[in-house]
Amino acid sequence: MSDPLTIVQANITVCWVAASGWAVAGMVLKMAPVVARRFFLCDFLMGLSLLLTLQRGGMLPVWLAYPFADVLGLLAFCSLRLGIRFFVRRDGSGVAESLGVVLLGGALLLSQPYGQPAGFHAVVYSLTAAWLLLRATQDALLHEQQHFTRGARALVASPLAAVGGLFLLRALMVLGGNVATASVASNEPFNVVFLLVGLVLNLAVNIAMAGVVTMRLVGKLEHLSMTDPMTGALNRRAFSASLKQQHSMAQRGMPYALCVLDVDHFKQINDQLGHAAGDAAIVHLVTVLRRELREQDLLCRAGGEEFCILLPDTTGHGASVVANRLRLALEQTPFTWESTRWPLTASFGVAVLSPGNDNPETLLQRADRAVYHAKARGRNQVVLL
Repeated sequence: MSDPLTIVQANITVCWVAASGWAVAGMVLKMAPVVARRFFLCDFLMGLSLLLTLQRGGMLPVWLAYPFADVLGLLAFCSLRLGIRFFVRRDGSGVAESLGVVLLGGALLLSQPYGQPAGFHAVVYSLTAAWLLLRATQDALLHEQQHFTRGARALVASPLAAVGGLFLLRALMVLGGNVATASVASNEPFNVVFLLVGLVLNLAVNIAMAGVVTMRLVGKLEHLSMTDPMTGALNRRAFSASLKQQHSMAQRGMPYALCVLDVDHFKQINDQLGHAAGDAAIVHLVTVLRRELREQDLLCRAGGEEFCILLPDTTGHGASVVANRLRLALEQTPFTWESTRWPLTASFGVAVLSPGNDNPETLLQRADRAVYHAKARGRNQVVLL
């Protein structure tokens, strides 16, 4: 494939097929809808820009085939960069920054008649595109959150950096006197290579982004399968797996404790304030508990108003101190529902691993029994068994 116009047509096809895929992903499958919309816009605008570029010298008005087509292309790169920024959850400052660069590039493109001076518009377009792409590369590489791994960053950043470098090289070639490269219809060898590599990288960018968006979706589904949807605390299945893992570590000398708590008089909240208030009370309780727990402590909603807390590397005395701190935090932070303040307390049962005698099930049973003792003694208490 050495005909530049054929390569451009292939690129248009790639753009619009990818745009269709992003439209389905965002609107039908609801996969990262904001990101999908921005990538759809990128591919759609780029395909339209290239289609208008193919009409240069034909029947279309000059303003439509030249400046309008170029501005559409820059907006496509802007949308790509903003999609990357949103995907990696960086701040919103990139919107004003990226649109400002596009406006500057568009103003420069309109400042000179097309074709005079030769190559001017190709340099402006290429440098603006390179800046947007390299900034998108930087956005991807600098992100450090765990849901966007180093491998995912490399997968996205590599083709972006390559396309940005390709546009930068094109600008340098034109500035160096190779003005023929400025036209996409030119058969000049560098232009053919530029278009071919651009086609491959266009495919690579879309495939990479589709891959990481899918990885994010799989990660979210996995997270949902392990957490209680209302509170975000671990569910029973995830907690059981963590407990078994912690018990295995305990065989190598690391102690741990379990704390089970049950909200006092929870039925009265539902009966007097309604079930919506009951749900809000549970969310309030989880918020208060999380403020007092360590990062390594695991909170599980065992069901209804009952919760379990796994306390790694904790002795009996330490577990009792933690449970009393949680009890006081709840007692001192009343639940408010529609201007009604409701005292929210819980009864706590604590059990500490007895090496050689306990397994996860027996330890949990002891913590449960301790909760019943706490309720029998008047509630809002901590009992260690």
